[in-house]
Amino acid sequence: MRIYRWTDRGRQAHDLVMASERLYHLALMKDWILDASAEYDASTVGRSFADEGFIHCSFGHQVQRVADLRYRGRADVVLLEIDADRLVAPVKVESLDGGEAFPHIYGRLNRDAVIRALPVPLLDDGRLDVHAALG
Repeated sequence: MRIYRWTDRGRQAHDLVMASERLYHLALMKDWILDASAEYDASTVGRSFADEGFIHCSFGHQVQRVADLRYRGRADVVLLEIDADRLVAPVKVESLDGGEAFPHIYGRLNRDAVIRALPVPLLDDGRLDVHAALG
């Protein structure tokens, strides 16, 4: 699979990352284990693929910031490590608000693209310890 960064006009700009680079998605345990035989379709906390039109992901260096913003205080979070090469749906790396660009999966997540589902420990201050999860 090729991963692209897209301009605001939706035109392909250039290859951004190697297809073998890992993508990450923070998931609630209940959503991840809901139906192991079906494709995963949670986009972010409280929002589905049907709601958003894509599944929010991050590159490794972005995961802690996302965890701090959206998942603080939650002890029920798993970090999905995704092999972009195995994805069935396309990925676009884009900035939706003019800020930092993040990868988005434009389809449901086929479970065989998930290499690992890692529990994320909760620190005393309520932050998730993403670095500990990644080992």
